[in-house]
Amino acid sequence: MKLNQFLFLAGASAMLTLQSCRTDEATSSTGNYQNGIFITNEGNYGKPNSGVSFVSKDLSFTENDIYSKANGGEPMGDVLNSAGFHGNNAYWVMNNSNKIIVTDRYTMKKKSEITTTEQPRYMAFANNYIYVTENRWYPTEDAFSKLGIYDQNHNRVKTITFDRLSEKIVSASNYIYVQTDGTKYVYNGNTSVAVPTGHTISRINPTTNEVDKIITLNHTGMIKDMVESQGDVYVMSSSQSAGTAIFRVEGTSGNISKINTGAVGIGSKLAVDNGTIYILDSNKNIFKYNGVSTTKLFMSNASTYIYGFNVIDEKIYISEMNNFTSNSTISVHNAAGTLLKTFTTGIGSNGFYKN
Repeated sequence: MKLNQFLFLAGASAMLTLQSCRTDEATSSTGNYQNGIFITNEGNYGKPNSGVSFVSKDLSFTENDIYSKANGGEPMGDVLNSAGFHGNNAYWVMNNSNKIIVTDRYTMKKKSEITTTEQPRYMAFANNYIYVTENRWYPTEDAFSKLGIYDQNHNRVKTITFDRLSEKIVSASNYIYVQTDGTKYVYNGNTSVAVPTGHTISRINPTTNEVDKIITLNHTGMIKDMVESQGDVYVMSSSQSAGTAIFRVEGTSGNISKINTGAVGIGSKLAVDNGTIYILDSNKNIFKYNGVSTTKLFMSNASTYIYGFNVIDEKIYISEMNNFTSNSTISVHNAAGTLLKTFTTGIGSNGFYKN
């Protein structure tokens, strides 16, 4: 769950705790939800109205609430923060319900639940282990930042604690990379100020399940996004004062280098598709960097905050979240920026995942 929803819901009431992957390739092709894109709909904080939508690869077919439809009307729970995929399984990370739902990724039929997690956020897979970031930063006396490690039978076998928030997590070149800093919010009454919590990525060796390397970014902004592509890790750091910087972490060695993308505004979200870097900035501009030069593709006409963003097979997916008061509006563009399709999904669409 992002800060926007938390502040929107909190209003003048007492403070609430703010709790809010990209995919493996499919290993089989059976079921109703293959060859398309899953869209995770976060839902309203404190309500069990999360859901999953599906759009076919050619954009000709869309369907909402596919989990409930496949499971006799069962609600998913409270705050669908992200999703992960491994083999034939899909894992749906239910942040405020303190669970991860496991389904068949092609039929959406429920298989099991992982309930030994607390405020889960993102997940990744390596060496027959499942890695789940967990954190809570408010209230201070109850704050924690952890990485839960599970075996292939979904038993929790280890917990690693961090001194800063554990957020995005990816598997790259047989290592696990964890964003162990980013942003926290300092409150004065109902007013919040975003401050960076550091500038590091922690690497986990799945053979030992220990931190074997800490990577420090040479940038004073806040880590806004982290993704994996072709065995490497791409990290975006930005702030109003420091501007935007994109870093590439070589997956095997952990060596880091800065990518000179030129001026792109204050970066908000990051995607990498077929070797091309896509950046969404805070003014809703989408940029493309092809390794040589940066091009501004278009400016989104979203009337509210862009909550979800990804680029999959040269299609740009954007979610306009409509302040969590109505269903999200999805727009899909081609790699040149031409609008291909718009449709509605659920409340707070926050992610797009290839299936």
